[in-house]
Amino acid sequence: MTDLSELLLVLQRLEIQLHQPAIRHDAQQVDALLHQDFTETGRSGIRYSRQQVIDALAKERDRTAIEAGDFTLTMLADGVVLLNYISTQRDATGITANRTMRTSIWIWSAKVGHWQMRFHQGTP
Repeated sequence: MTDLSELLLVLQRLEIQLHQPAIRHDAQQVDALLHQDFTETGRSGIRYSRQQVIDALAKERDRTAIEAGDFTLTMLADGVVLLNYISTQRDATGITANRTMRTSIWIWSAKVGHWQMRFHQGTP
């Protein structure tokens, strides 16, 4: 396994991919990034299943750009990491509409040969 600083860059890149409309709208790509047992607790406090997230992202339109920063990584166990960061969305005028603390748990999936997101939560 890579050292934590390299792993942080890998997982930061994967997380940011999920912010890009081209990835978000492609159910196959989202499917590959989300673990089979994935769940999400949205910033609304509502819990979503893997399929609900895949379906919602595929239908999503007119979403403002998502900016992400202040990434930190914590190793929880071999092949299990906790990624924390802050995301910001701005409205059409550039004013911050949503600032959210985000937490993702990523696991190394030997079955598919890459990292997959197992859990995600957004907190206003």
